[in-house]
Amino acid sequence: MDDFGAQLKDLRTRYGMTQADLARLSDLGQSTISALETGRQNPWPSTRRALSHAFQMSLEEFDAITLGTPPMSTPSRSMGGGRRGFASPWQPAPGFSGGAGEEAETPMGRTPPRSAPAGAADRRAGEATGDYPFAQSKVMQLLNELGDAEQRLEGHEQLIRNLCPVCWITDSTLHLTGAWGLLAEELHPQVADLVGAQVRDFLDAALGAGGPESPLLAVQRKAATGLSVSLPWEHKGRRFIIYIDPVRGSESNITGTVGLAVDITNRQGGPAAR
Repeated sequence: MDDFGAQLKDLRTRYGMTQADLARLSDLGQSTISALETGRQNPWPSTRRALSHAFQMSLEEFDAITLGTPPMSTPSRSMGGGRRGFASPWQPAPGFSGGAGEEAETPMGRTPPRSAPAGAADRRAGEATGDYPFAQSKVMQLLNELGDAEQRLEGHEQLIRNLCPVCWITDSTLHLTGAWGLLAEELHPQVADLVGAQVRDFLDAALGAGGPESPLLAVQRKAATGLSVSLPWEHKGRRFIIYIDPVRGSESNITGTVGLAVDITNRQGGPAAR
């Protein structure tokens, strides 16, 4: 690999590219291109692949030129050719066959480097038509990661719905200002219609609170005085831990309560009540 830097620089020159041009097309830093050409950085496979895309050639073709490795026996794309009809602004100088260290000769002598490449607008046009495979690959990778994240999010949402089947919020007079969760939906499909109901009626219907003397209603009232409370609860063969906390306003005055029921039926040991 001692000659890699020299061969890369020669290839870049024959294509009429500056180090900055090659850095943009390969999605590498200009400092990386400089380090590769001077031998200060090794050409790892991922780096060589990005560079081969920039030159519009296969990795095997690129390695054959820069490393002197024989190409694979299977036919590959022609060097500098336009994929799917794309006319790349980056072309080797006339007479350049792609061999490592070859001179491009014409009847008038050695061919000078090509003129400056086409502008950024042309490169963006090429990318828009999918002619930069490394860009396509990155987009597909991001889309796949997004799909995986959405699936995980859906799983987390379902887990939360199962673990916390009902939540509620009240004002300082213990009337509902909001409720959600599976148990709330079972009480009324339009959960918003529960707003304004007395919390004792809601708890009795959702969790079998058992009337005005219910321990659950008692801790609800404690929360309205400023205490954070909890207690274990059982209803219809299911075990819960009920948590109720006060809600405070900007001046630390109590404006209501918030409560939730955590289903611990299928857990070996639930969280201890406070």
